[in-house]
Amino acid sequence: MQNHLSNLKTVLLQRNPYYFSYLSPSWYAELLSRRWAFRRVHSTPPNIPVYVVLSSDVELDIPCQGDPSRLSVGINKGLPILLDILRKFDAEGTFFVEAMTGQFFPKLYDLILDQKHEVGSHSYSHNENYAGDKYVWGRFARPVNIVEMERLIHVSKRMIEKETGKKICSFRAPFARIDGQVFGILSKAGFLFDSSIPNGVFGRIFPYYPDPRRFWKQGNSKILEIPMSGRPVPSLQQFLKQEPYRTFRDLYVENIEEAKRAFDQLVTAAECVGKPAVIHITSHPWEFVTLRSEIAGTITGRMRIKRLQEFLLFLKQQNVIFVSIERVGRLWKSSKLIFSKKY
Repeated sequence: MQNHLSNLKTVLLQRNPYYFSYLSPSWYAELLSRRWAFRRVHSTPPNIPVYVVLSSDVELDIPCQGDPSRLSVGINKGLPILLDILRKFDAEGTFFVEAMTGQFFPKLYDLILDQKHEVGSHSYSHNENYAGDKYVWGRFARPVNIVEMERLIHVSKRMIEKETGKKICSFRAPFARIDGQVFGILSKAGFLFDSSIPNGVFGRIFPYYPDPRRFWKQGNSKILEIPMSGRPVPSLQQFLKQEPYRTFRDLYVENIEEAKRAFDQLVTAAECVGKPAVIHITSHPWEFVTLRSEIAGTITGRMRIKRLQEFLLFLKQQNVIFVSIERVGRLWKSSKLIFSKKY
């Protein structure tokens, strides 16, 4: 009980981004409406297009900071495993590369590009915190001011483009933590898409243009946010563990039936508003090699490999379309994915 209270305190004291939703009456109203809408959800073949994005943060092993030669098992062993799984299911993916990691392991770009996957930027390293959230992340990374943040984003983009010989347009912040001011920097740097926000936190289960001042709301940013997907209705147990929505990254490996149900719920939500579903599943290369659970904080190794393949087989049976961040983003920006349908 004491641990739950401590976790709850941590959740409520986070200054960015979760507390905006947890302290908002409209957030709770949205939860109630979702619970009502999903009471009768049942697994049926989707009758709308379902686009599945598979993305991975290519970085050093947990804790993501330290001697690269000692934190490279994910790069050397996990990345080839993940690439082989995507090849087996003929799935297109996006790999957000930490520029510092790419500097130490330049061959990883060839592994990714040889299979025609998208390369995006994971900025320079996990030594910096772009959200200014000192309460939770201060012990892992130092907060940086806007001037240094802009320099790191520009420098890392140039480094990755030099190694790949390609222009990159997709970004994910270190620790997937972002602040509204980052969107303006990304736009100036030439990015088109960001993927740093879990979908359930602010009720955003479709791509959207954030408000630069309140990035959890719809606005006029030039950057299209493609949220990370998870269970669209929270559970109390996960709330107490600081993860009320549980993204697919852990959902499919811990309870594959819950992952299938979350898939059905997201498809149902899309059907209700007459839009195609966009489901975004994230990963890290180090998850596909065995690491000590107290370090990784999640299931790794053979069980994750087995469960991911099981879940991808389920998705194949639903006739989903596997796409990269860039591909679904450009389709969404051009409005080719948006349509009306009467139910």
